[in-house]
Amino acid sequence: MKKTVKIKHSISERIRFKIYAISFDKVASFGLEKYFKNIKGIKLVRANPESASLVIRYDKEILTKKDILSAVTKLFPQTEKFSPAKETGRIKESLHEKKKTLKLSLLSFLGLSFLTIVVFVQDVLIKNRLPRIFLARLV
Repeated sequence: MKKTVKIKHSISERIRFKIYAISFDKVASFGLEKYFKNIKGIKLVRANPESASLVIRYDKEILTKKDILSAVTKLFPQTEKFSPAKETGRIKESLHEKKKTLKLSLLSFLGLSFLTIVVFVQDVLIKNRLPRIFLARLV
């Protein structure tokens, strides 16, 4: 069964939900914004019916992430449960992929730089026909 609400992104004092029930429904989106704006501690609520998303910014001195999730769960019982370990795992995977990409980019750059130097040196040696003594020193 497809969950009606998913947590797409979560950082301190900000949560973004994917809420399928408000997809292309401006009235439902407006109603959600109005509902959450009336909760003490909510700084900002922005619903986007085209992307079916809801962004909530809250004051962590007044509300916790669990408070926000319980409010969403009351409205949508099939809300995906938030798991801090799951979120941390995603972040670690993302960082690992970025490091891997950076390493490959660096290796490619170094390889191309080396090839450029080799081609340049060969070109200079062929055009200028330097003595064999100089060639022996390069090797």
